[in-house]
Amino acid sequence: MERAIAAQPLQADESLAGWVVVLRDVTGARHHLEWQVRQERLATAGQLAAGIAHDFNNILTQSCYMPSWVSSLRRVIAGWRQRRRFLLFLGEAGLLAWKPSHWRSG
Repeated sequence: MERAIAAQPLQADESLAGWVVVLRDVTGARHHLEWQVRQERLATAGQLAAGIAHDFNNILTQSCYMPSWVSSLRRVIAGWRQRRRFLLFLGEAGLLAWKPSHWRSG
């Protein structure tokens, strides 16, 4: 259990008459905040994964209709590298629930 404590002196005629102390259980609020941060991290990772899946789908679609799909593939791979660098940055900043430590920067 986590507690927040607030204390205030109680004065009467310029002399200390006692203290008012308030204890508050903040366990639930702390757990809710941690849950909210985890959800935001998962949402960010999900958006990045969706972007990569969308780009990959675009490659497959273009490969069916365009013979020059190799240049499109190069552009998408460059985008993946930028996303990987962004994920590395988020991981090093402690903003991801998981750490992409097995990825190399590059």
